[in-house]
Amino acid sequence: MCEKCFQTGIVKFESYTAFDEFEKILDEKIRLGIFKIETERLEENHYNSIYHCVHCSEKWLLSDPDNSWRGYFLPENEAHIYERKVDTDGKIRWFGCTNRTGLISV
Repeated sequence: MCEKCFQTGIVKFESYTAFDEFEKILDEKIRLGIFKIETERLEENHYNSIYHCVHCSEKWLLSDPDNSWRGYFLPENEAHIYERKVDTDGKIRWFGCTNRTGLISV
């Protein structure tokens, strides 16, 4: 992270409007040569694009919001931690639903 790219990440976009405003800022930083796009559309994870800051070498992962998924824009290390947390939370919720369904069936 540096003053040229971003000082902090975004854990979730509160609305599509907030995401649109963020995209304008990001597009401007790309136009100015601050970021280079490394990868787009990675299906195995929640993130869609990887951006590389040419000044501090930080890699940022962008996950576009989609319906109830609020997306994020985080440094690579933080994004991977967040991805694991989301996967763990999802598994916990899924098992909880299975248990409740089993109790109702009995």
